[in-house]
Amino acid sequence: MKTVSVISILLLYIFISGSGSTNENEIQADHGDGAPADIYGHMKFDEGRYDLPVIAEKRSGPEMEKYYFERWHYPGGALLEQDQLESIWNEIEAMPSEPKTTEDDVNAWRLWGPYGSDVPTTTGRFTGRVRDIEVGNSANPIVAAASGGLWSYFWVIPYCLNEDMSSLACGSFSTMPGNASTIILGTGEPRRRTGTGLYRSSNSGSNWTKITLSPEPSAFYRVRYDDNVSNRVHAATTAGYYRSTDNGYNWSRTLTGEISDIAVNSVNTNIIYAGKWSDGIYKSTNNGVNWTKQTSPGLPASDIGRISLAIGTSNTNKVYAAISKNSDNTMLGVYVSTNDGSSWTDVSPPENIYGAQGWYNNVVGVCPANSNIALLGGVRMWRTTNSGTSWTKLVSDNIHADQHVVEWTDDGQSVYIGNDGGIAVSADQGVTFSNSLNVFPITQYVNFDVGVSNRGVIYGGSQDNGFTGSTDGGNSWIFTYGGDGGGVAIDPFNSLYIYGTAGAYNGNWKFRRYKSTDRGLSWDTTHNGVDPADTWYTKMRSDRTSPITLYTNSGNYVYYSANQAGSWTKLNPTAFPVEVENLTVTKESLFSDAVVYASLASSSAGQRLRVYDNGTWYERSTGLPSGLKVNTVAAHISSTTKAYALMTGTSAGNKVFKTTNRGVNWTNISGNLPNVPVGDLIPHPSNDNLLYLGTEMGCYKTTNGGQQWIRWNNGMPEAAIVTEMKWIDSTFENGKFYVVAGTYGRSFYLRDIAGDDPVNTLSLNCLVQGFYNPAINQTAEDTIRVYLRSAVSPYNVVDSAAGVISSNGSVDLSFFYAQSSTNYYVQLIHRNGLETWSANTISFSNFSASYDFTTDDSQAYGNNLKELDRSPAEYGIFGGDVNRDGTIDASDAQLVDNDAYKVSSGYLSTDLNGDDFVDGSDQLIVENNAYNFISLIRP
Repeated sequence: MKTVSVISILLLYIFISGSGSTNENEIQADHGDGAPADIYGHMKFDEGRYDLPVIAEKRSGPEMEKYYFERWHYPGGALLEQDQLESIWNEIEAMPSEPKTTEDDVNAWRLWGPYGSDVPTTTGRFTGRVRDIEVGNSANPIVAAASGGLWSYFWVIPYCLNEDMSSLACGSFSTMPGNASTIILGTGEPRRRTGTGLYRSSNSGSNWTKITLSPEPSAFYRVRYDDNVSNRVHAATTAGYYRSTDNGYNWSRTLTGEISDIAVNSVNTNIIYAGKWSDGIYKSTNNGVNWTKQTSPGLPASDIGRISLAIGTSNTNKVYAAISKNSDNTMLGVYVSTNDGSSWTDVSPPENIYGAQGWYNNVVGVCPANSNIALLGGVRMWRTTNSGTSWTKLVSDNIHADQHVVEWTDDGQSVYIGNDGGIAVSADQGVTFSNSLNVFPITQYVNFDVGVSNRGVIYGGSQDNGFTGSTDGGNSWIFTYGGDGGGVAIDPFNSLYIYGTAGAYNGNWKFRRYKSTDRGLSWDTTHNGVDPADTWYTKMRSDRTSPITLYTNSGNYVYYSANQAGSWTKLNPTAFPVEVENLTVTKESLFSDAVVYASLASSSAGQRLRVYDNGTWYERSTGLPSGLKVNTVAAHISSTTKAYALMTGTSAGNKVFKTTNRGVNWTNISGNLPNVPVGDLIPHPSNDNLLYLGTEMGCYKTTNGGQQWIRWNNGMPEAAIVTEMKWIDSTFENGKFYVVAGTYGRSFYLRDIAGDDPVNTLSLNCLVQGFYNPAINQTAEDTIRVYLRSAVSPYNVVDSAAGVISSNGSVDLSFFYAQSSTNYYVQLIHRNGLETWSANTISFSNFSASYDFTTDDSQAYGNNLKELDRSPAEYGIFGGDVNRDGTIDASDAQLVDNDAYKVSSGYLSTDLNGDDFVDGSDQLIVENNAYNFISLIRP
């Protein structure tokens, strides 16, 4: 399936964006080895904004990703093995799936965005991490996203080329010279996400064939076709260098080790350079068949880490090599050879360009038209015009931190770069940059929240892109804070207030807590009362009531704030035995206590899950599988007694567990789920049989409480990494109930489950005294509201619906919150009719039920119906309770008399027969009922 959606939004993004770049003043400290990030992702200190002294603070963004997935996969590691992924995918493909639909259908996932988030007051726009680019002389490149797939453009609209593949983690790719419809794609992001192998397409990505390599690499650094011999393809991988001489169908490995880059001489393609991690630079003079390690003068001989390479086109004797230290991933040096590798000169920039991330952000690219011009990427991007004799740091609002790829057009006039914020393009050989084409929905979200009073507000915390969000329902998105975002909570009743956590920093708090009072345009730290802690990926939750109570975790404590994060108080005065890793809050009403689930950083019995229940903390993990952590607890939407525990790791059959007593007992409802790490769950608000689950490979749904699950991915890639899910309830406004999925690499998706799932329908017959005309056996049409009441005292309202009674007294009403096989009283409310309850309860079977108030007075509780006609027998509710106090008496008669005296007309509560006039006929109805002391009768 191709993602070509939300065209109007994309066009808006593209046409309102600027194409130039605005250089900043020099930044005080650099991303990776300086102070905290401003909203551009640059690292600088602003005394009015940050509460820590000016100290060297080291950001560890890539390490945070590793930590995030290590916790999710526990007891496994951050990287799943390729055979695990293949096994999981085989299980997924064997599962039943929902019927396929088009993306225009109501019951399909819709990509909500962002298609890039704009940085306020600048021309910058950021998306997510890009690992590779191919462009030639085309205005539109093909782009490989780290966990979001391979993308191209239809005109200016981005669409994904590998939507149905088993992995969206793209390492590198290449198209065949002279035939761009043939693509070789290597999946897997080195040292961050294992792929599922090498793939080949001969029809521009419509179909893909997996290609076997031996041994199979876990990820790909560089895949490149030979410029001169179109059947030759080269691949630098985690398992060595591979070459193909038959257009990518068959491959042989000729150099072992972790090969982090290759550079092919464009004039003499027999000459290839390869960078071998922890070893050095190798050279082949026979197109990769044989290799010789380079020990030429000027090259370092020890502490060699990742190596990046580039060869000039205008001068193919000039070779660039950028090398990080193996010991600490800082810069070892940048080297240039002007004699095809015979000797090398150290041309390193004046500062450590990598921070401590040389294993991660390390790239060099040479201008084809002038090999003196090169771009060098570490944390920031650097440029030289004299082969490295001097370097200039490119400080621009349009260049995000952490560089991964440099791709020049063939004519050497334009250059594209890929980094943690997406892509940027320069039309002047790297002097200035624009983000005008950076419109890919590839942001990597870990947490997010949606507004309640204003459902158009959504904000998320994402890897490398801080806080991004929309305040207008996804029509536009803004990038409001850089670095790495974590937890997010939006005040449910005042969406101006947004709270979040971001990191990672040195100092008192590894993850800091932030508060915005202007929907994310500015942020202040809020730590009053929170003990210093090194906790990563701290959460921010709310109880979704007014006034709001916020909850966060830090160290071994859960904290709450009842004053909009002005101060924090420990909810557990005694420290838990281990750190709190996740947090869930559920609350029924303003007057009830919140139930808090705290997932702990342990798989040991007695210290896995703490539940705050009626003011006391309990350990409640009995019944959950041993040896696993609780990844998260998903709270039920309409009941605080019910919840769902989602376990970590890949333990077969141990995925989802249900409690109906706040964790005292747990029941396994994993059913036939594949052995995939599970992320989050949304229960249906009124039907416990319907559950919606997000995992590391797509979404799943059950219609029978977890006995059987089906794949639930219409409109969403099957391999999308779903990290967190939220719900939006607009049932009473437009009958819609939405599930929102935050993904790690595919932004946000939205799905209307009210259109996806059957709604309970009550077929009702009822009449109102005065409105019914026995002469014609018909009634005037009018609106009636029906409440479903619990059959158990105190008979709480469960759901309500309104409809217009037809001329024969029938009306069909839809109830979203009612549950099947549950008994309810039917309560009728009319604008001037007496409140009337059903004598008997109803229940929904196969989402339908019926009730008839018209056949006999015994159909109403207390026989409280008026006989309206004898032939045929018709009964209806009493008219005349004008003031809605449950009794028809003189006070109602007085209201009718007053309006009759004034000859009032229109849709009035004193018009008791629906003729739009208040007169003697209305007076007669109310006076007779008042004389007979007619009043409400209910259970």
